Order: sequence, then C-alpha cells, then structure tokens
Amino acid sequence: MMADLIQETQAEWFNPKRILVMLLPVDGSGSLLDADKLDGAQLTELARLALENTFTETQTISGAAQGLKIVGNGTSGDASIGYIGFYDSDGTTRRGYVGDASGSNDDIYLQADTGDLRLGNSSGASRLVLAANVAQFIGTIRTALGVTWDVGGYTAGAPAATGYVTVKVAGTTYKLLAST
Repeated sequence: MMADLIQETQAEWFNPKRILVMLLPVDGSGSLLDADKLDGAQLTELARLALENTFTETQTISGAAQGLKIVGNGTSGDASIGYIGFYDSDGTTRRGYVGDASGSNDDIYLQADTGDLRLGNSSGASRLVLAANVAQFIGTIRTALGVTWDVGGYTAGAPAATGYVTVKVAGTTYKLLAST
C-alpha cells in the first residue's frame, strides 16, 4: 500500500507539465538552461534558408562534386538570371559578378563593374588584364590551328605599346617588336 502511494506521488511529481511550470521562472539569460536553443545557439545566430542572410565569418560549403547550385528564377527551361555578385563592405557598391546575367541568352559572364578584370595562374601574377578598352596579356597563347604566340609584356590597344610578340607558325618563328 505504501509502495503504491509512493509510486502515485512520483508520477504526479514528475509530470512533464509540472516540471515545465517549475522551470519557467528560472529559465532565461544566465540560467544555464538552453531549452530554447539549438546546440547552444539562439535562433538569431542561425541562418534560415527562406530569409536573406548576412554572414560576417568565413562559410564553408562542401559536398560531392557540385557544392553550390545557383538556379535562376525564369521560366523552366528558358535562360534565366542567376549569378554571384561581389560587393564592397558597404553592401551597395557591386564590384563584379560571375554567372548568367542575362535572360536573353545562355552565356556565362565574368564581369568587373568598377575595376580591372584580372585572370592569373599559380605563379601569382596576372596573365590577362582587361581595363577599359585595353587587353594586356603576358605568356603564351596557342591557337587550335597550331599558331603559338609568345607574348612578352605586349599590351594590345595601348597608346604606347611596348615589348614584343613572338609568333610561331608551322615551325617558323617570327619576333615582332612593338614600337610607338
């Protein structure tokens, strides 16, 4: 009889609703209770997929092969706009973008909006620089027809072109000196 009374009292005492009512007055900032958190993080610290998010730390996206997929919002099957934009810290000045920036074609764009567009390689140097109406390239260009251009600092379209271009066609090498 006493055992039944103890068991019944424990069942009433450890009722989940009663425990919650007892915890609510002590829950909150500094209480060390984090029942309203996910892995110790407040909701305001979590990115929500349906909302625009601003990240101030480095984010890592990893996956099998394609780690990030950008889908435009056009009609299914039609060319649509979807790109990654690069902005100054003010969040309003776009510096450039890469992606499908036109709904009228299927082209992929690599565009500098406010500065030069620079392409480099593992040497750490820029090998192709597009600035205004000038294309500057350094290195070797090989065409599908077997023509090799060895460019030694030549700036195409520059008002004061300097350097040289070596052209190799069918085994014969021609060195063209640039002069102004």
